[in-house]
Amino acid sequence: MPGVLRALLLLAAAAPLLADVNVMKDVTLGFGQALDKCREESQLTEEKMEEFFHFWRDDFKFEHRELGCAIQCMSRHFNLLTDSSRMHHDNTEKFIQSFPNGEVLARQMVELIHSCEKQFDHEEDHCWRILHLADCFKSSCVQRGIAPSMELMMTEFIMEAEARYCALPSDTTWLLKLFSRRRHPMRRQVLALLLTLARALAQLELGVLAQQYYPAVSPARARHTLSTQPPRAPRADTNDVLFIVR
Repeated sequence: MPGVLRALLLLAAAAPLLADVNVMKDVTLGFGQALDKCREESQLTEEKMEEFFHFWRDDFKFEHRELGCAIQCMSRHFNLLTDSSRMHHDNTEKFIQSFPNGEVLARQMVELIHSCEKQFDHEEDHCWRILHLADCFKSSCVQRGIAPSMELMMTEFIMEAEARYCALPSDTTWLLKLFSRRRHPMRRQVLALLLTLARALAQLELGVLAQQYYPAVSPARARHTLSTQPPRAPRADTNDVLFIVR
């Protein structure tokens, strides 16, 4: 009985922490949706854009100014910055609260960002300052145990890709288990493969939709038009599109 009680106490203590990590994961994924829109403005190369997906990895390095510019652009996309490129406290808190259980972490995240912001307020270059701020914020989250692991992030990517784009083999348990083994010899190769798969699936979706919305023009022009000018009204059969990869 004492053992069961101890386990219950540990579970009760860990529950809030797990909730915080899940909120951070959701906020990261939601914030990351603006990355494509900010790629050209921040002059991100394909390589640096891919690096961005590894933000929570232990050995991620904050050394490219373009990443700071991208974070600035993404923050502006969600109206999280003031005219002086400082954090807009109210808007940032509301943005975090817009995610499931976001209220449990909103105030803490705003305080962490503000604390880091004060440390680098002397930096005149907005991109460099925001890059240093992001590094400080990540370190603070890791110290407080609210940073999501790369395994958790990539598992979410897999589940989202499976739900939105394709039917993966019925037994994907082996793949999810792989991410729980930090030192698995194939871990990095699989992560790289999954990122490539995610990009390919996104292009597949864009290509199929482009053919539906703009059948009279070339595929390349249709994809460009669709990515820059969303159609005014969907075709009647767009809800029937199903992406299956076998």
